[in-house]
Amino acid sequence: MPGLRCKRDLQRGQFIDTYRGEIITSDEANRRGQDLTEDENNFFFDYDKFRDTGAFETHRDYVCDGRYMGAPTRFINHSCDPNCAIYTVSYNHNDRNIYELAFFAREDISRGTELTFDYYDQDEGLPVSDARADEIEADKGYRPTRCLCGSEDCRRYLFT
Repeated sequence: MPGLRCKRDLQRGQFIDTYRGEIITSDEANRRGQDLTEDENNFFFDYDKFRDTGAFETHRDYVCDGRYMGAPTRFINHSCDPNCAIYTVSYNHNDRNIYELAFFAREDISRGTELTFDYYDQDEGLPVSDARADEIEADKGYRPTRCLCGSEDCRRYLFT
């Protein structure tokens, strides 16, 4: 899928935009995901950054679905060597499960360059060595997708 390209030069550290969309429960995201054909892309972004997997959870997990109500950032593709970084930003409320996802330039980016970020969140606990594995164990709960970024440091798989 063609990615998002910047319209002007960006400086390292510069704010680009946020990932926006409809906030839905993970159950609704699963339902919507099952309705997609193989040719359709999902634009789901899990709001699970601060989930404490070891604690009893009383809240539901949320997902930002950028498919119908999203910003251009939904077209930023993955790269194992990205030029953008994404950070969680929270303001005006005290719910750590709802936050903004903000994109920033990791380096100077020339006008016309495709914007990319790493879909793999290294805080999620899967070691990078496992991310390079040719075989992924089904019981880990990850759906491996072949990575086609072409980076010298490509991990060969995306976990979506």
